[in-house]
Amino acid sequence: AFVEIAFDNRDRRMPIDKDDVRIRRTIAAKKDDYTLDGKHATKAEIFSLLESCGFTKSNPYYIVQQGKIAELTLMNDSRRLELIKEVSGASVYDDRKSESLKILEEIRGRRAKADEVIATIQHRIGNLEEEQRELVEFNRL
Repeated sequence: AFVEIAFDNRDRRMPIDKDDVRIRRTIAAKKDDYTLDGKHATKAEIFSLLESCGFTKSNPYYIVQQGKIAELTLMNDSRRLELIKEVSGASVYDDRKSESLKILEEIRGRRAKADEVIATIQHRIGNLEEEQRELVEFNRL
């Protein structure tokens, strides 16, 4: 069985250079397959694409539930901002930013270790060059 949805992309809301974008999910006994315009795609790629144009898990239909408007008016400013970020899809980018910052810190740690190794090797090379000069001088005698 499969489900396919076609999006009108003339406004280029999706970062794909086509007027019509089709996403298909084929459901099988052991695994599901996803295709984007007939080409294989991962579930993560599909979700990322949908999130990039405003469809999020937290608010997939942009429907405000009954009682939420009153709740919104009673919220403090920081909670209201958080909710607006979720509804607008901006929270997706905040999540990606924090994930990217974690990766950046990890890479900085690896670089610091690599710099230490390079410094040790350069020091050793300096010692070896000095030994070589001494050996050359000794052989001249």
